[in-house]
Amino acid sequence: MKNQSIISYGGYYSTGGSAIRDIFREFSPLIDFPTEFRIIKERGGLLDLDRAINIEIAPENVGLAVQKFLWLSQNLARKNSRFSRCGFSYDDYTNGLFKKISEDYISSLIDYYYPMDWHYIRFGQSWVRQIIDKAYKKYIVLDRRKLLGRNLYPMVALPDKFFVEKTRNYFLSLFEAIRDYRNINKNSILGLHNAVPIFHPELIERVRLFVPGIKVFIVDRDPRDNFLNLSKDSYSRYLPKNCSILKKAQFFINFYKSVRRNKEKLKEMDNVYLYNFEDFCLNYEDTLKRFLNESKILLSANHQFKSKIFNPEESKKNIFIY
Repeated sequence: MKNQSIISYGGYYSTGGSAIRDIFREFSPLIDFPTEFRIIKERGGLLDLDRAINIEIAPENVGLAVQKFLWLSQNLARKNSRFSRCGFSYDDYTNGLFKKISEDYISSLIDYYYPMDWHYIRFGQSWVRQIIDKAYKKYIVLDRRKLLGRNLYPMVALPDKFFVEKTRNYFLSLFEAIRDYRNINKNSILGLHNAVPIFHPELIERVRLFVPGIKVFIVDRDPRDNFLNLSKDSYSRYLPKNCSILKKAQFFINFYKSVRRNKEKLKEMDNVYLYNFEDFCLNYEDTLKRFLNESKILLSANHQFKSKIFNPEESKKNIFIY
């Protein structure tokens, strides 16, 4: 399949992946997805669906994965506004097509629906619903199979190669919709923030089956600055609260090493590029030149607003804070 010119970029949690995101937004025309593209790696997303269908295979898990994927798609599609339920506005960024394309994709995978009931379904029911069902089974429905068959589950039983083919077509349709929204050429480079999980080579290789030719850019950062940035984060995310700074530092070291356990393997992969955030700040021109060369982004857009969104002079304030 033709190289789709797709670029995923991100970092290891507050390590500067947004530097590449901001550089993308300096180009004209805009050639990026306006928010994080999370349908692949999110819990309940494409990789979970793939694992359930092609590795676990158990019909119960496949049905659950299909439901989770549709649920996630619905939430990602929902417009995010001040008074709405949480969403990521994916429908807005695909001219109203994201949810439909996702539902059509799932429909293409399903062979049929069959009656199903198991404890995992009941675990998700409210206490009131469970009590009503128990009473219904005991006093009204003598044949409990009639009650247990009320839930319909999808059966997906197709070879891996057909799953890959249908999933490739799914992403081709999504990328076409995004490019139409951005009003750019159908072969234009397209930037996706945090689209690919960067923690294990096998996951990247699996994604490449579905999005052939995808490039992955990873930005890392001095661990001392990373620790201090996470510590001052308003949520103190990924680190414990209400403990001494020394104890917090010890936990951070474990966390830092854990998410980078396969970093050396990533360096050996084709089309995976690792950068240091400090280089974008201190050696901006050379680092930008390297990024432009490896991404080939200039083939699709002009760097019209250079340094207007990612300002290396301003970003220098975020390094050497230790």
